[in-house]
Amino acid sequence: MLSTLTFGPAPTPSRASRGGGGDGASATGELPAKLRRVVVSSTGAGPGHLSSPQPPLPLPLPSTLPLRAVFISPYTPASGNRTTASRLTGILRALGHEVTLVQPQKQSQAEMVAVVAEAGICVALHAWRSGVMLLGCAELFRSVPLVVIFGGTDVNEMYHEPDRLEVMTTVVNLARALVCFSPAVKTAAEALWPTMRAKMAIIPQSVQQPCAGCATCQRPSPLEEHVAVALPLDPPLSRPEVLEDTGRSALCARPVPAPQDKAAGVQPLLPTPTTFPPHSSSSSPSAMPWSWPSSSPHPCPELLRRLPANAALFVLPAALREVKGVGFLLPAMAAWHRTCPEVFLALVGNPADPVVTAEVKKFSSCPMETGILSVPAMEQACLHALMCSPRCVAVVNSSVSEGQPQAILEGMALGTPVMVRGVPGNLAVVQHRVTGLVFNTPEEFISEARELIQSRGLGESLSAAARQYVGQHHRWEGERVAYHRLLLAVLPPLRRPGAVEAVA
Repeated sequence: MLSTLTFGPAPTPSRASRGGGGDGASATGELPAKLRRVVVSSTGAGPGHLSSPQPPLPLPLPSTLPLRAVFISPYTPASGNRTTASRLTGILRALGHEVTLVQPQKQSQAEMVAVVAEAGICVALHAWRSGVMLLGCAELFRSVPLVVIFGGTDVNEMYHEPDRLEVMTTVVNLARALVCFSPAVKTAAEALWPTMRAKMAIIPQSVQQPCAGCATCQRPSPLEEHVAVALPLDPPLSRPEVLEDTGRSALCARPVPAPQDKAAGVQPLLPTPTTFPPHSSSSSPSAMPWSWPSSSPHPCPELLRRLPANAALFVLPAALREVKGVGFLLPAMAAWHRTCPEVFLALVGNPADPVVTAEVKKFSSCPMETGILSVPAMEQACLHALMCSPRCVAVVNSSVSEGQPQAILEGMALGTPVMVRGVPGNLAVVQHRVTGLVFNTPEEFISEARELIQSRGLGESLSAAARQYVGQHHRWEGERVAYHRLLLAVLPPLRRPGAVEAVA
């Protein structure tokens, strides 16, 4: 039996009046004595309790028998699933296991059965997208432990279709453990499968990665190191030293207008003159200086190069599909841009839904008129560089539903203010006016965005609290410990550390 398995105080939504999201409390049952030692229970603290101490991590981890692990996951380039799969396979390798990454959309059923049959454990990300291929391996899961990690859309959206719910229900019953990224995801999963509550564990995602380019070093490196090796920003930041007035590195500095009234803390929007690229309303979209091929390898510096020097950029990383709500802010943002031409909203992601893509193109085809840019998906380091650009005011999430918004966590870790729509998955990591800003309507977004641009103190306080929160609740070392303990809980007795010696 598993209870809430976390590596820090479990975040709880704290702004029910702005979108609800559950109370964050988790059902915990009495564990068998032999498993109690591998479970870390939640303290129930949330983003509002940033000073809560975190239990020390038992590192180095106790040795365990190496396993041949199969990790099944969708692996679309520059997607959240790919980021999660890359991080978790790295964690399993750091624990000493041999890992094979399998993409369900590229495997036949026979190939899937052959791979799982050779495995010591199987981990699957997304109950539906990976679950379809797991059905043919049902008999194998009698001996091969299966761990299913909910992605978010599986429990928030796909259950509406009976055929998909049936597949996911079968997979959930086959699994020995079910991992939820947040209490909000666990609440949704419990509503669908209340009898499976004892299998569910909460393991928040971390936002640090092992050192890039080093196969042997398993220590995480700060996100800023990934940004530092990305393509140069435009204009380049020439001062790497700490800024005297903010105490923040120049890499993460924000453009702040010259103060006029320090007591008020409110400055003019963007006082310097704006210089725009040449544009004619009669120009065709393909001839505009803003257009670039979808295969453009480095859209980050291209985007920054084409923005006005004093632009206020809001970055929304998301594929162009309905669940991401990318059209939610477009009319209001375009109206704001007409009265304040310095503001821009950049949608960073590839087309995934023709209807949504067509809606976005109506606004993005003339960005100097609407302030809406649609940019191809970027590799992670390039996206981080864009988030850290002095022109970036905030990272935005406008999803209809969320599991756990990885790009928002990365923005928080980098010290960039975040703005999220008030849905449970977002509220599980962002507390309004403490670690970020929450909006429920486009009008609220515009009001809060305007305040964020004008108030230097607000952005600094949000960034400081957000970095502290991420450092306490979303550490790579802690995620590694949590998955180590989870594997110990689901492995057969003879595969646990010390079991062979005990039998002998």
